[in-house]
Amino acid sequence: MSIEAPRHEITPVAIVAGGTHQVPEPHRATSQVGHHQPVGSLLFQPIVLRHLWRGLYAKSADATWAIHWRNGSSTTLPLSFGLGYVILRQGWSPMNVFVSGEWMAYRHDAPVAAQTTVRFGMTVAFPQWRPW
Repeated sequence: MSIEAPRHEITPVAIVAGGTHQVPEPHRATSQVGHHQPVGSLLFQPIVLRHLWRGLYAKSADATWAIHWRNGSSTTLPLSFGLGYVILRQGWSPMNVFVSGEWMAYRHDAPVAAQTTVRFGMTVAFPQWRPW
């Protein structure tokens, strides 16, 4: 006869205008007794956005700091910076184009973490599409 220990979870939550929503993160800090090794993680994503001129903006929002506090676990603290431009034209869907770079400022026990990353992106909004 085996007795299963209770499982404790910490789920990240975001507070946004209009209410509180659960963050869909693949990583969750879980403490479980049994044949699974416990995991202890903290993921933090610092976000700074600044409007510069017309549709141009600067951002630092792509880096996620990951701190794992179990012995032998990795810690990564990247820094990011990017520029973006929001295009609003009559008769067009709103578009956002951006480029950002990320530099790994600190890493401990993470030999496969990339030192530098460059991202290019484009987001197209479809305001006429409604879920209802």
